[in-house]
Amino acid sequence: MCLMPVSVFATTTPVPSKQNKTQTAKYSRSPKTMILLAIACHFMIVEAQFFTNKSIGQSNPVAGATNTITVTMVTDTELTAEASSSVTISGLIGAVATNPVTLLDAGDDGAISFSDGVTQGKGAWSSGTLTLTVNAGENLAAGTVYTFGFQITNPSATTTSPTINIAASGSALIASATMTKPGTALYGVANGANPLEVLV
Repeated sequence: MCLMPVSVFATTTPVPSKQNKTQTAKYSRSPKTMILLAIACHFMIVEAQFFTNKSIGQSNPVAGATNTITVTMVTDTELTAEASSSVTISGLIGAVATNPVTLLDAGDDGAISFSDGVTQGKGAWSSGTLTLTVNAGENLAAGTVYTFGFQITNPSATTTSPTINIAASGSALIASATMTKPGTALYGVANGANPLEVLV
């Protein structure tokens, strides 16, 4: 919806009022006004909403081992439970987990901010995608850090960390974007802190 004030572009046509002998003018929008408003709406710039922090890492690069994935996120806009907002993390190819996954506390209540749509502190898992529903009574505040972890089992074969994306919907629509990885070694494995960088 265009919220551009009419007065900015209005070219008005005075219409004499029958209720006042001094002919107090009423005003109506002319065709020119409507055209200018349409042009203004067409060229309005809408600022995109996005994650200002979207980091992801892991605790263990060993094939077949239990591995804790840690996510840190910050948005530039509020995500509300009232609007059934959710965050989706996709691309965790090869990871094995049981649905729903338990979200692990990382010190800032990020884990209890979400649910799997039913149970607080859980996330819905399906084929390498984690869906997090903003829990009833909770809101993700803009500019606030939310961190949580969850456990997976690593693939049994050597793998290179895949591209992992994050998106949000609900009270705000945040387009899918690539998450940031540490890019550091872990247990002697180059890029071993990157999620699903696995070595046999």
